[in-house]
Amino acid sequence: MQNTVGKTFRASEKRTPNYWKLSTFLLLYLLLFFLITKANVHEDSKKNITPITISYVTPTKNQTPIATYSPRPTPTAPIAQVAPTRGKSYGIFYPFSDGVTINNSLPTIIGKISQEDNLYLETVFRIEESPIYAEDDYHVRFIPGEIFGFKVKIDGIEIDKVFGTPQYPTIICKNINSYPGGVSYYDSKTGIKTPPDDFFNSEEECLANKKSEIPPLLFFTKVTSPLSEGKHVLTLEGKSNFKTMSFNIDSRYHLSSQSIFIFDKNSESYYYSDYDLLHGDNCGEGYYYDSNYLKVPIPLFDNPNLYYGISFPLSKEETGNISKRRVQISFENERFDLFFPQASIYYEGKSFMDTSDMLNPLHELFLPKDHLVFTDGSKAAYIDAYSIIPLDGSYAKGYFEVYPVDITGGYYGNSVIPRIVSGSSGCDG
Repeated sequence: MQNTVGKTFRASEKRTPNYWKLSTFLLLYLLLFFLITKANVHEDSKKNITPITISYVTPTKNQTPIATYSPRPTPTAPIAQVAPTRGKSYGIFYPFSDGVTINNSLPTIIGKISQEDNLYLETVFRIEESPIYAEDDYHVRFIPGEIFGFKVKIDGIEIDKVFGTPQYPTIICKNINSYPGGVSYYDSKTGIKTPPDDFFNSEEECLANKKSEIPPLLFFTKVTSPLSEGKHVLTLEGKSNFKTMSFNIDSRYHLSSQSIFIFDKNSESYYYSDYDLLHGDNCGEGYYYDSNYLKVPIPLFDNPNLYYGISFPLSKEETGNISKRRVQISFENERFDLFFPQASIYYEGKSFMDTSDMLNPLHELFLPKDHLVFTDGSKAAYIDAYSIIPLDGSYAKGYFEVYPVDITGGYYGNSVIPRIVSGSSGCDG
């Protein structure tokens, strides 16, 4: 009997739960679950961050590295294109294919023509200082303003005034000689260069010997009364050439959203269209540089429906928005919309490099700063880049933006391309 009672007591003692142990295990489990969940959230948040990178152009001879601000999304799948903000077409550009349709009955007419065979701008022949070696050389300078010997007609009716500016402002009146390896020696004390250059001491001799370097002409004009809906013919008549192209006016026409992304096979990701950064600040001897001119690289992105304009935001809050700071060009108090297409439609400019006497293609346009205005008519000027973007380095002198807009005025505000104006090597572009 005594043994039976003892056994019964011990059995009931074993079945009693240990609440302290259970509580400890439960707390440890909850703590472990919290730590694992927090780690997963942290990893997910890192995946959703779009990196902003500062890249540097590899310098060539006589160059200083230039900081370029280039935010790029890095998704591995195509990006959904946001519909553009609708607007009116700025105008039509020549050369272009026939049948372009725009929704603006008062378009700006803008285009480029060659001046190799006939000059359409006034010129000045004078000695100017080389921007690199401080040499005094003869230059032919092309003066922006009204052009002569060139007519623009719409449906056979001539437009009264046409204005223009050169792709680059001057040509140097000498052949730049170099050793077979592409390097010359210049003694700044004696002013002697080895081997010596070939100089042309008159404008006629210079233009005859430097014919391939005469800059193309960028021309601007606009109609004075609204064009009717339907087809129209643009005619360009130069001193020795005749060109035509057709276009259509449809006030209700809009393009579907245009893709502004490129697929990079190496990284297997999509990114914004960018510029040809192969040539940074090439301030070599004979380089077409002028402190009054803003150097604008022309996008290489292959989409014939996209044009590009320029904006000078005056605060961080105005970046990515062209409503106040869109830049136009002005001649004799006449303002014109300023836009240009991709490089393959526009042109490939030419310029000397300091290491070779070979002409090199540059996807760049030089715009005269003293002719640039905002849409309210006030002078357009960019501001210090450091007030817009935090950058390391001492060569970022200014900041502006290039924005894509389609041929019917659709503005792609989420795809503005930032540009840094560099002050390195004494250059301004």
